[in-house]
Amino acid sequence: MAHFSPEDVNKLKQIITEGIHITEEVNVLKEGLKDTVTAIAEELDIKPAILNLSLIHISEPTRQAEI
Repeated sequence: MAHFSPEDVNKLKQIITEGIHITEEVNVLKEGLKDTVTAIAEELDIKPAILNLSLIHISEPTRQAEI
């Protein structure tokens, strides 16, 4: 079993806390995006799933370029 110094334990706690905050922020952003897509889909009179697929298709070249 690994033994961590108090300094290492504090760093790990900080990293975990930051990770939790980032995860919470991502979840809030996802909900906001979902609401935005729903509103835009209603305006365009299309299903939100169609708009989501379009956004995925549009963003794919950017994602591939990042890899």
